[in-house]
Amino acid sequence: MTAIFSPHLPVLEGVTYRQPRGMEDAETLVALFEACREADQIVSVSTLESMPMLADVQELLQRVDPANMLVACAGEEIIGFVRLTWWREDSGTWAYLHMGRVVPAWRGRGLGTGLLHWAEERLHTLANSNPDVEKWEYAANPLGINTSSTELLQHEGYYQAWTGVIYELSDLKNLP
Repeated sequence: MTAIFSPHLPVLEGVTYRQPRGMEDAETLVALFEACREADQIVSVSTLESMPMLADVQELLQRVDPANMLVACAGEEIIGFVRLTWWREDSGTWAYLHMGRVVPAWRGRGLGTGLLHWAEERLHTLANSNPDVEKWEYAANPLGINTSSTELLQHEGYYQAWTGVIYELSDLKNLP
């Protein structure tokens, strides 16, 4: 697989960037998601965010064009990941969404910012090549509660457009 070079991606010793290799990367991507669980305070019962299982990652890797995903690797370990998707909202505006994660041990080195900027550049190219797009916007879904991904997005000029709330009822004795 060819290494990806971009002025947006930081040069870090031992780190390379590439598109996913399909099923070969499924288990290492699951390990990346698991490594982020505690730091990002992922709530496993949430319908808003979840921890993908191996079958979920395999399905994603089969469904999404590898050109719309990027992984950062330290050796064979995937330490960062971003994927892209887009759709037309009912209002007519196109949402160009990027979702990424960086293993906590690699945060604070510019990796998340680099992946974000790579994603924005790719999404900008995709939006400009879509003849149906008249109005569009970048979108992101930071994971967890008060996380570094939220801070990164705010630092880069993103603002909160909507919020999902998780409620839990643990005492079922008082239900009518």
